[in-house]
Amino acid sequence: MGAITGFFATIIGYPMQWIYSVVNNYGVSIIILTLLIRLCLLPLYAKQIKSSAKMAELQPKMKELQAKYANNREKLNEEMSKLYEQAGTKPTSGCLPLLIQLPIIYGLFALLRNPLTYMTSSNMIAAVHESFFWINDLSQPDAWLLPILRASPPTLPPLSP
Repeated sequence: MGAITGFFATIIGYPMQWIYSVVNNYGVSIIILTLLIRLCLLPLYAKQIKSSAKMAELQPKMKELQAKYANNREKLNEEMSKLYEQAGTKPTSGCLPLLIQLPIIYGLFALLRNPLTYMTSSNMIAAVHESFFWINDLSQPDAWLLPILRASPPTLPPLSP
């Protein structure tokens, strides 16, 4: 997976360098690049969500078939195939868009985690160490505010009667 991630990180590094040359702010470049990637992946994401919704609609019928043909695996598979065909969906259609998106997202993460590994422009050396709002150095993870904002509130155990 490392070679594939590195490949995508290198490819994503080129638009990152171009965006930085236009806006001249590394933090804003990260935001713009992330939005562009999300915009490009939106059709795949929409297809994945639609497929998941169709599969959720079929869930009660699938459970009926599983109960009806619990002892006959071959007949169950045949009936499930008919059900998918009638509904116009495939069980793998929710996973395939994700398999395309994951290497791209991993590549973006690798690029943002180790930018100098994947970007060759000399002006990027200083850029990755720029400050952005409260973060003094964008090459280092934020130790305080973002982890606190990301943390979910603790859940309390239910009260027993």
